[in-house]
Amino acid sequence: MRYTRSFCFSDDIYQIASPEGNVIAITAPDGSSTQIGYHETLNLPVAVNDPAGRITAYTYDERGNLINITDPAGYTTRYGYNAQWLPETITDALGKTRHLHYDTLDQLVCFTDCTGETTRFGYTEYGDLETVTDALGHTTRHHYDAAGNPVRTDYPDGSHETFEYDRLNRLTAYIDGLGAKTAYELANAKQI
Repeated sequence: MRYTRSFCFSDDIYQIASPEGNVIAITAPDGSSTQIGYHETLNLPVAVNDPAGRITAYTYDERGNLINITDPAGYTTRYGYNAQWLPETITDALGKTRHLHYDTLDQLVCFTDCTGETTRFGYTEYGDLETVTDALGHTTRHHYDAAGNPVRTDYPDGSHETFEYDRLNRLTAYIDGLGAKTAYELANAKQI
């Protein structure tokens, strides 16, 4: 078996990966380490052991859907799925449930939090997220060009942000809600 080790120069963090490419250990500059264990057939994380020895456990069904997360204090969050195996309920350790509802195309159309507040989602004919409307009726609207690139987002407060692209659909500029423009220059054909 061959394990790989990588180093992040920005914050002196080491990662060790298994032969399957899973990160199994993350070591900080002070030597403290977080260990990650994986399910042997699903190849998904089943336990994360932090530097203080606290373990967060993950349980999956036979399809690989996350069923439970148990935090170090022993509190469990449960996940339920619909017939299409999309997440339908999220129930926290206090028994409070969040509900997710989908359309016939399996797009999330509303999310109801544990207080009963609902956020609604609308989509373009091409399946791109077009609107997000919160429980108070405030709507954020996304606009796209003919290539499907997001070109503008309008916020409920009247502000907006825009995105510009070159003829190859690469992002060339971002303009924030205050009008400040950030331009992106391509260093080569694959980098910004």
